Amino acid sequence: MKLDSRLRAYAAFVRRKSFSAAAAELHISQPAVSKHIADLEREAGVKLIERRTRALTEAGEYLAGHVLRAEALLKQVASGLASLRDPLSGAVSIIASGNPGTYVLPRIVAAFQNAHPGVRFQFELATSSGVVDAVAPIEPSSGSPAASLLHRSWKPSRCSRMRSWWPGRRTFHDGSSLATISRS
Repeated sequence: MKLDSRLRAYAAFVRRKSFSAAAAELHISQPAVSKHIADLEREAGVKLIERRTRALTEAGEYLAGHVLRAEALLKQVASGLASLRDPLSGAVSIIASGNPGTYVLPRIVAAFQNAHPGVRFQFELATSSGVVDAVAPIEPSSGSPAASLLHRSWKPSRCSRMRSWWPGRRTFHDGSSLATISRS
């Protein structure tokens, strides 16, 4: 979703305070930016920019506030619509050892990422003890008594923020909040 080309040219000028910088931002020529703004001034019936000083007139300030807000609102709408298309987005860190990390998880992660391209993965292979050290500071989100017992025996490690997935739960845990994964 985009504003009219004349309004986009005006917004770029307001941000950059220069016709040539606005043109560079929009990937169009400087005369095209000038023409868009002149057309906008002609349609509005007021001068928006003092050409000698490049300062905005009172009408120019008024329009600038509204155009920049409209631009921000349209970006927010586009982002919201994108999240409705694929509500799963964010980053997931996975650390795994040996065979699971080499043969099992890559196929699972690839399938999940194909289904949900908004989710980014950081994948790390480690030894079994390296995996235990990395996930030690994470409170288990499963209700398993074994996980709680194991957790009490873990020692803190250098890992400060690790996201983990507990099988059977469809939730990701980032140490402070849970985000439920829903099927679309």
